[in-house]
Amino acid sequence: MCCTMKRQVMLLLSVMLSMLTAFAQEHVGGMVSGQVKSISGEELINAIITFKNLQDSTKIYPTICDVQGRYHQELPYGEYSYVISYIGENYTPEKNRVLVNKSNPEIPEISINLKEKELNEVVVMAKRPFVSYNGSVARYNLSANPASIGGNILDGVKLIPGVQIQESGGLSIFGFYNLTVAVNRQVLRLSNEEIQAYLASLSVTDVEAVEIIRHPGPEYGMRGDAILNIITKKMPNEGTSTFISMDAIYRKLLSENARIRINYNKKNWRNYVSYQFFDTRHQETLTTSIGADTTTTNPYRGHSLQTGFEWQVSPKQLIEARGHLSLSKESIDYNHTNRIDMNRKVATLNLYHTLSEKNWDWKNYADYTFSSNGRNYFYGNTNNNSLQDRFHYLRIASDFIYWPTPTLGVLIGGSQNNMWFVTKSPMETDLLNNAYNESNTSAYLTIRYRNGSIDTYGGVQFNYDQRKGIAQERISHFDNTHHWQPYFNFAYDISRNHRISTSLQTYYQRPSFRDLMPYASYSGFLHRLGNPKLKNSTRYNLSLNYAYMRAATLEINLSNERCPIIEYLTPYNGGYALTKTNLDYSRYLRIVAGAPIPIIYKEDGLQWIASTYLAYHVQQDKGDINALDYNRTFTAYYAQHKQSLNLPSQWYFDAQITYYSPLFLGVYKTEKQWWINFSISKRIQNWKFSLNGHDILNTNLAKGEIVGMENPISFVQNWHSPKITFSISCTLGNKSLKTSDRKNINSESRLSQSANEGINLQQ
Repeated sequence: MCCTMKRQVMLLLSVMLSMLTAFAQEHVGGMVSGQVKSISGEELINAIITFKNLQDSTKIYPTICDVQGRYHQELPYGEYSYVISYIGENYTPEKNRVLVNKSNPEIPEISINLKEKELNEVVVMAKRPFVSYNGSVARYNLSANPASIGGNILDGVKLIPGVQIQESGGLSIFGFYNLTVAVNRQVLRLSNEEIQAYLASLSVTDVEAVEIIRHPGPEYGMRGDAILNIITKKMPNEGTSTFISMDAIYRKLLSENARIRINYNKKNWRNYVSYQFFDTRHQETLTTSIGADTTTTNPYRGHSLQTGFEWQVSPKQLIEARGHLSLSKESIDYNHTNRIDMNRKVATLNLYHTLSEKNWDWKNYADYTFSSNGRNYFYGNTNNNSLQDRFHYLRIASDFIYWPTPTLGVLIGGSQNNMWFVTKSPMETDLLNNAYNESNTSAYLTIRYRNGSIDTYGGVQFNYDQRKGIAQERISHFDNTHHWQPYFNFAYDISRNHRISTSLQTYYQRPSFRDLMPYASYSGFLHRLGNPKLKNSTRYNLSLNYAYMRAATLEINLSNERCPIIEYLTPYNGGYALTKTNLDYSRYLRIVAGAPIPIIYKEDGLQWIASTYLAYHVQQDKGDINALDYNRTFTAYYAQHKQSLNLPSQWYFDAQITYYSPLFLGVYKTEKQWWINFSISKRIQNWKFSLNGHDILNTNLAKGEIVGMENPISFVQNWHSPKITFSISCTLGNKSLKTSDRKNINSESRLSQSANEGINLQQ
């Protein structure tokens, strides 16, 4: 009996051990990864890879490709076959076997020959998330938000959490960090007004996604806070399409804008031409205890023409060119006594070429800008003086990235920038009033490592500046300077919804030509006095960031800036003049937190999202101003709350309130500021109608005083901010869709600049 029971117990233990062994074998495995492309080199987003166990055909493991055509799938140990499914068609590679053992196999790149498809009179509906992620880069699909459909990119980027369009024309994120705009990772070398014109002419339907690159590498040029990268569609509609938009703006004075963009796409060619007419009027008033100044721009009127093309020469080679031409006239009136009339011509040409192989990419850039600005100065109705400005800018850059392994990359690049600026009097052609030339040479080396949950890069950039100027027949030689800019970024995905990252960035700022020239200029209210002793400033920024679900974020920044450039008032000829100087240092601690919260998010189009962003900032500035010691420590707060509502009937509502606490910006001490914005839009078939309001209560006034003098000077800056904008846009064109061989190879505003979008200051 006892022996029988022992045999039964042993048998039971053997069965349990066998089951545990089988269970362990089933759940022990490795991570299989790779990339799927078409034979033309196009990354196949949302392609499905299905793995089938060769020992047990009932065990099937499907996975889907991300925005780079890459996939990752954990599989139990064993041998598998795999097939690809894309747009309703199945593809079986010639070598479709993979062995999963103790290593994590990397399947060589899979290239499949897509079957030709042409869809006519067929509506294809696909659902993509509003935001996805590639490492630390957030990628927004604006077409997934009903509020952006039918509109332009300039309005669409406002739907990205934390992004603001500044009244100065620039873009910022989280209220502090400036956004540099790029298209297919090529930085737009245009002014703020020209960038706005470009974005306003580009329809959301022409764009695949918009990326926010929080810590950009040196391949984007000078070190910047963040990049807003617009990715155009890989497979746009064949044929011709047209996007038309018009704005009527009332802001104490009436302004109008009208734009049209025509796209023509055929096979491997992408072409567009865009035209804009603008007629802008604006007024600002600065009242101080030493006088008042009202500056009126009436009008700023002109025409802008943009054109460009992309040519996919082969699956491995892409050529792109963009051109911009603008003609404008501007009249600036100071207190109805002084006036400047300007006649401006600007031409810009951007060339881009890329050559790509399996594990390397070589990119080359060339940018050229020429502008001519005729200025006539009037006192009353008398023409006192006339000047002609001519400006040239040339940039040539190249970068080469090589991936010796799928996880390790090396980026080497450099650029050469040259700028020439000349001012002459048309009445005295032989007299050179002033001239300035500058060259900047930079080179950089970056090492990048990406593997699983880790994404990191680091490197150093070297810059060498040369400057020389002539002011009123006096030659000024500025010191040749060089700068080393180390940078580092490390990001780690703790889990699917939790991510931490740390970054060290180096920035440096060069004084502008006007601030260096040793003479005084006059423009209505105050003289502006140059300071040839100004030095470059260098800032080191260390940040630590935690993100939850890549939406909620908490960021801590430590910054130390040497020789920061600030603006101040100094006695001059019995009055005062604006000038700039360097402090010893400026240091701050900044904490930024925020999150968009979906209150209602239904598939029928009903969406209600609330976003809140908060910031705390403590700063210390130290140096000399007007031969007096300047040592100031202050704290500041920032808050922004936004409510967004989408209705199934294609109505969209948005309301936002922004608050800044009292600030110290150099020698400017401001009181608190707050304002309210709203937006209402309605879409009817191909038409979209929008009504936008900015600071409708006129609360965005910069009140405060200028310190660092024997007697502080009070000021009130009024931009006459209340603005109402009515916009109409319409999209017309061919809706047929064909597959394409085109390869997308391109694999701190207020606290740092101004308290009020008008006084330009640096930390």
